[in-house]
Amino acid sequence: YDKNIPEVQFAVDEFRKAGQAAGMNFSTGPEMIIVNFELDKSLAREEYQITRKGNVLLAKGGDANGLMYAGLELAETIQDGKNLLQISNLSDKPYIQFSAGCP
Repeated sequence: YDKNIPEVQFAVDEFRKAGQAAGMNFSTGPEMIIVNFELDKSLAREEYQITRKGNVLLAKGGDANGLMYAGLELAETIQDGKNLLQISNLSDKPYIQFSAGCP
């Protein structure tokens, strides 16, 4: 992931905190889960998709906020006591996009 994108770094930090609280091991090994974050301009602003193929999770976001929401969704999955390898496909997009200009 790009450590220069603050939204992604925030989500990764939350993901790690959730994993550590759940007793997850973040080292390599046969039960290793790989999580990749990727911008996908075909998605709308703030939209995200999470797909899994084997032990690899791909979190795509239409922008930095979308990536953040994908990472937070993964953290919430861990906090809910679910196994990340049970994820098949997740996606979401805002009903109304955030705008700093809105009252």
